[in-house]
Amino acid sequence: MLARRIPTLCLLPLLVIACSTGGSFQSDRVLTAADAGMVMMENDDQFSVKLESNPASGLAWHVLISNEAILIRQGEPVLADGIETFTYRVAGSGESQLVFEYKRSNDDTAPAKVLEYTVIVD
Repeated sequence: MLARRIPTLCLLPLLVIACSTGGSFQSDRVLTAADAGMVMMENDDQFSVKLESNPASGLAWHVLISNEAILIRQGEPVLADGIETFTYRVAGSGESQLVFEYKRSNDDTAPAKVLEYTVIVD
């Protein structure tokens, strides 16, 4: 009977640490196209934007950040199973626009898709 409880006892410290870290549960928040619009964040939050992407189409996501002092890109985007993931860290209070345009790199025509997020940080 004690042998069955040992794995539970080993996990208890991890559970205590996870519950006592404080801060917002919004860190590591995942946004999709459906979340475009106003998004509330807190300083030091980290979040990802996951968007459908098909490089074989010749289209790619191009990102514009209006205030790079507030939103800091964390590494390069990652493409897996037709989903491209962009990760950001919030580094200050205020407001920043995050605009994603799905278009060809050297094409002046209108993008196939445009998604805008207004990130507001307390």
